[in-house]
Amino acid sequence: ASILGDICKKYGMVYATLIPRISRTLLKTLLDGEKPLSSHYGAIVGIAALGPQAIDSLLLPNLESYMKALTPSNSEQM
Repeated sequence: ASILGDICKKYGMVYATLIPRISRTLLKTLLDGEKPLSSHYGAIVGIAALGPQAIDSLLLPNLESYMKALTPSNSEQM
C-alpha cells in the first residue's frame, strides 16, 4: 500500500487517470462481498495510502454499507 501511495504521489500529476483508476479498483475490491477479508484490508490500507482526501471521498461514504455487509442479520443467526 505504501508503494502504491508513493507511485500515485510521484506519477499522479503526470498521468491524470492514474489515481482515479487505482481508487476505483480499491473501492471495487472493498465493496465486493465475494473477496476475502484480507483483500478488504488491503483495499482499506491502499485507500489510506492515497491520503486523507481519498479516505473522506471513498472510504467514509461507504463505511455504513460495508459494516452492514459484514454483520450477519438476525435471520442468519437462527
